[in-house]
Amino acid sequence: YEILVVTGVQTCALPIFVTSVAENGEVAVDAVQSDTSIDMVLMDVQMPVMDGYEATRRIRAMKPDLAVIGMTANAMESDIKACLEAGMNAHVAKPVDPRILTQTLLQHRPQK
Repeated sequence: YEILVVTGVQTCALPIFVTSVAENGEVAVDAVQSDTSIDMVLMDVQMPVMDGYEATRRIRAMKPDLAVIGMTANAMESDIKACLEAGMNAHVAKPVDPRILTQTLLQHRPQK
């Protein structure tokens, strides 16, 4: 699976196979638009230039079936709801629990 990780953090030590990293939402939208091999997006919510909510809304307009998993340190019910309302398929809290991340990615992976 081709996974695009979108994070404002310079280093991303996640236990997944990452094929692309975008440093903000604007770069993520461009990547999804131009790279047809992306199967999923792991989207940080708080980033410079364009936040994860707006990036997800734009990605949804282009590719409504692409799995977008929200990733944020904000894990209140209202934060999870905001992720889902923006069009994300699920939410993963930071710091990331590798078991929960793996389970979430497997649950939302596209069927190949």
